[in-house]
Amino acid sequence: MAAAQPTLHHVMSLLEGISGRLSAVEHKLQCLDKMDHSMAVLEIDMKTLWLALDDKVKTVEERVSKLEHISDGADIAAAQVSSRLIDIERERNSLRDDLTYMKAQSMRNNLVFTGVIK
Repeated sequence: MAAAQPTLHHVMSLLEGISGRLSAVEHKLQCLDKMDHSMAVLEIDMKTLWLALDDKVKTVEERVSKLEHISDGADIAAAQVSSRLIDIERERNSLRDDLTYMKAQSMRNNLVFTGVIK
């Protein structure tokens, strides 16, 4: 038996099926286009955020560097003050000893001996 020729109605139903599939593919492509646009916007936003973050990091690094420099200077100044304080304490002790010696000499020179007979 010979194969029957498809009818026009059968061909139209197949074309409608193909048309439905094409519509679904077009809808999915539109969704992909929207997603592509959203990703492009997201990429721009990410680049903007990255640049802003990079600027902030540089600013913070500069501030930390300045603070480290100031801290180093403060450490040096503290060491100098400590050294100077030790020198002043030594000088104070020396002056105290000198004052004690001078008081003793003054008292010795102020002694008055009476009634000493030779």
